[in-house]
Formats: sequence, structure tokens, C-alpha cells
Amino acid sequence: MYSVIFYILSLCIILACLFFLWKDKEKVFNLKAVFNIFYLLFFGVIPIFQFSERASFFGGRTLLPLEYVTVTTIFFVIVISFNAIYNYLSKKKKKLKEDLDIKTETSKIEINEYLLGSFLIGALLIKGIFIYSGYVHFFQRGFFFEIQNKLLGALANQVYILISIIPLTVLLYVINGNIFIKNKFLITVLVLVAITNAFPTAMSRANVATLYLPILILWCRKYFSVKYFSVFLIGCFLIIFPMLNKFREYQFTKKMNFFEGYFQFNQGHYDNYYNFALTYFDVPITYGKQLLGAFLFFVPRALWHNKPIGSGNYMANIERLTFGNVSQNFFGEGYINFGILGIILFVIIYAWLAYLIDEEGKMSWEKKSWKTVIYLQLVFLSFYLMRGDLISSFSLIVNYILANGIIYIVVIFFNNRKRKINNAG
Repeated sequence: MYSVIFYILSLCIILACLFFLWKDKEKVFNLKAVFNIFYLLFFGVIPIFQFSERASFFGGRTLLPLEYVTVTTIFFVIVISFNAIYNYLSKKKKKLKEDLDIKTETSKIEINEYLLGSFLIGALLIKGIFIYSGYVHFFQRGFFFEIQNKLLGALANQVYILISIIPLTVLLYVINGNIFIKNKFLITVLVLVAITNAFPTAMSRANVATLYLPILILWCRKYFSVKYFSVFLIGCFLIIFPMLNKFREYQFTKKMNFFEGYFQFNQGHYDNYYNFALTYFDVPITYGKQLLGAFLFFVPRALWHNKPIGSGNYMANIERLTFGNVSQNFFGEGYINFGILGIILFVIIYAWLAYLIDEEGKMSWEKKSWKTVIYLQLVFLSFYLMRGDLISSFSLIVNYILANGIIYIVVIFFNNRKRKINNAG
């Protein structure tokens, strides 16, 4: 009986997500579309295969049929509630749009060539030092040794993240027409440094999507609609990103097989549903402790000895899983902090934030303004936010906002300085 109920509920999630995607098919791709694609795959389609195979991950227990029914019911309600709140806010569009009608910089600014050249040389040298020291590899993802001094290690990690993000983000501003580079040779150097510092096989799939997919979008703007891009993104999640993951464990002494590991939904990449279920049924509520750790992610553990670990790791320790670096669903974070009330709050807050960001993003997309780049990056980061855990996804989002802020402030500062010098002359 539970099996039948589970399959019906899974079908309801699939149909609901498809309906909301179809309803917006002509609109610009947005956070709402990412939300529905994520739950279509990870809480609609994939759990059906996991249920039929009685899948478990990393030595964890097998979920009971009633637990499948309970979790699927919860997420059917979440999907309906999120879309209902989002659509309700859309009806209040006129008033909210007035609140969001902030003056947007759309002019093209010529970047200081000496400044850009100096930064690119510096970024390349720092990357070279990291590679030479063995801290990272050029083609392969991961940090390959730990710096003993924890504060120094945290600083090195932060520097590495920024020199990976900033060059490609500058290139996105150039493609979008916000930054103008007169020197063609410097553009070539920018492209080479951007790819070198953020080589696709040496980064997480979240970073690859966030940095490289916007390039494709800005070149093919007319296809950035829910109708076209949803199909493309689903293909990326099922084929392209599993292929990129092969480089994570690649060894030069072994032959890589690109034709294995696809559509195997009992692998750890697809553990989000399972991890939420374990969290909901087995993990005690922390009353905000995990959320505090996520918001204060930048505080080094050397200074905060009792700093909470990621919620995925926290759950894995309680369940005694054989692997700790596992995902934790966004609404699982709500539950682990405040129980059912936490899930409700997270749904309301995320629907509200998604709507506000989408409205501002739509306006910036139409104007090709400076906000277009960060909006595109936030769209793809939202998938990572849904998968979790929160401490890693939130820190990554903050790093992208920081990188964009640095670029904007520096470019505007030197442009204003140049104007003052010209006016004085």
C-alpha cells in the first residue's frame, strides 16, 4: 500500500514541477525554474529509482516505505507552497517593482589597462605558486595538502577562491558589454588567465556551472528562456556534470572511461532525498546552532573551536556513515535548526527572496546592466544552495558577491579618478 502511495506522490511532484515550468516557458530562465528543475529531478524522478532498488548511501540504513511516503508528502507540499507564494508575490508585482526600481548602471566603462594587466599577472603568479607548492593541481579538483597553520590555511583558501572567480567574472562583464577593453592583446591574456585559473576539471561542478554557463547564455541570449534552457540544464545535470566528476578521482596511471557512471541514481551524487530522510527521522534539532555556523562561516576554527560542522557532515556523524562530506537539502537545514517551523520559514523566506532577485534580474537582463552577471551567477548557485549543505553553499554565494563587488568598486573608482584627472586637465 505504501508503495502505491509513494509512486502517486512522486508523480504528483513531477507533474507539479513540470506544470510550473510549462506555465513560465516563455519567461527568462530564473531562480523559480531552477527550484522546479531541482525538485523534479531530486525529489520526483530519482527517488523512484532509489525506492525500487532500496538504495542506501555510504553504509547508512535502508529507508522504510512509510519514510518514503512521509518525505515525498513533505516535498510535494513544499513545491506547491513555494510556487504559490512566488505567484502570489507576482500578482503584487506593480508595487514591488516600484520598490525595486533602483537606478541601474548600464553604460560601458573602459577598464584601466595597467590595473587589469597587473592583476592578471598577479593572479597567474599566485596560481603558479599554489600549483608549484602542491596545494592544488592544474587539471584536477581538490586541495592536496593541508597547511598546518589553520589561519594561514583559511587565508590561502580564500585567496585561491577569489583568483579563480574574478578573472572569468571580469570576462563576463566584457561579454555583457559593461567593461570595455581597448587592447585586443589584453583581452586574449584575460581569456587565457581566466581559463587557467578556473579550469573546468579543476573546480567543483557548482563553480563550473556558475562561471561557464553564463558565457554560453550571454552569447545565445535568445535561448535563455525556461522553455529551452530547462532542457539544456537537465542534460547538464544528468550527463555533463557526472562526466566532469570523473576528473575528481582521475589518476594518470589509469585509463578513464567516459561511458560509465551515467544515470546511476544510487550513487552519492544523488543522495539529497536520502539525506533529508535520515535528518528528518534520526537527527535532533539544534535550535539554530547549525544556522549560526553557516552565517559565521568566515570565522576560522582556530578562533572558534566549537564552530559547527556542515549539516551534511553532522548528520553523517550521527548516522555513522562511511563518508562525511555529504549534501544536506536546503529545507533539511530548516528542519535541523527549527524543526517543522524551520521548513515553513525557509519556504516563505526563499520564495520571497527568489521573487525579489528574479524581478531585479529580469530588469537587469533587459537592460544588459551590471547586475546581469551576478544575477546569472546567483541563478546557478541556487541549485547548489538547494542541494547544500548551507555552510558551504552560503560561503560560496558570499564569495561570488564579494568578487563582483570588488570588480565593480575598483572599476568605478579608477574610472571616476580618470574623469577627475581629465576634467582637471
